[in-house]
Amino acid sequence: MPPSQPVPPSPPRPIVLFDLGEVLVHLRFQRGMATLLHLAGGDPDRAHDLREIFVDPFVLHWNAGRLSPVEFLETLCQRLGPKPVPIHDAALAWCDVFEPYPEMEALAQEVLDAGHETWLLSNTDPLHFARELTKIGVLHRFKGLHLSYEVGAAKPDPRYVADPARGSAH
Repeated sequence: MPPSQPVPPSPPRPIVLFDLGEVLVHLRFQRGMATLLHLAGGDPDRAHDLREIFVDPFVLHWNAGRLSPVEFLETLCQRLGPKPVPIHDAALAWCDVFEPYPEMEALAQEVLDAGHETWLLSNTDPLHFARELTKIGVLHRFKGLHLSYEVGAAKPDPRYVADPARGSAH
């Protein structure tokens, strides 16, 4: 009988990373922002320019968890128009930007069923994430959630991607 050969170790399973916006859900910022603009009494002709707000430093601070929801929503509404907007209404409009992406949720389910370690990495905020956590059924099966507002940094900040394992493992 020939001497037994050591069994080579199995290759490590890949770690699969998903993002939230335009990966697990579709984003329709125009809809939510147009509602906010209307509520704040802003110029409706500005509706097509609203994407500029997402590169504004104050939004990056929000995504990095440096502003409270009230501070963020009040500042956002003040920038959009002269009328005060009730915080509850502003929050509803801010969160009215997602649409389901069933094909991607099914893909995430397949990845999880195959036994792959799966993480969510996302520039997101506590309002958006709280809403989507209840709607995307597979998120509770992810090993970890690396969320910008919990990490304290947002993409493209290199600190955001430096160590995803430091993120929350909800």
